[in-house]
Amino acid sequence: MMVEDALADTEYQLETATDVSDLETRLLSDANVLWQVDMFIFDFDMPEMTGTQIASVLDALYKELKANPFVIFSGRPRDEVLASIQDATKYSPAFSKNFRGYIEKKGESVTDLINKIHEVLL
Repeated sequence: MMVEDALADTEYQLETATDVSDLETRLLSDANVLWQVDMFIFDFDMPEMTGTQIASVLDALYKELKANPFVIFSGRPRDEVLASIQDATKYSPAFSKNFRGYIEKKGESVTDLINKIHEVLL
């Protein structure tokens, strides 16, 4: 919710998904959606799969998304997230290519996230 609120005052349009199934439903609901996504923000701690797992396989499932950048935004313990990012980087070329950063949910992290979005998309 805090990300939605923060992005409401920007030029960016935000679409949310509660889990992998919801993401897939949204991507398949309209063929144009696949072409409209400019960037993903994955929480590490998601139902069904972690954000790093989703980011590692997304390009294999949807070739239209093979070049889409993403960031990991999470409140999980830093060591756990960094270990997962390191593993994903080793095993997924798409992850390595499209990963743009990890932002910890703490303090002014939403501001940090918006700054990262600007950096990646501009």
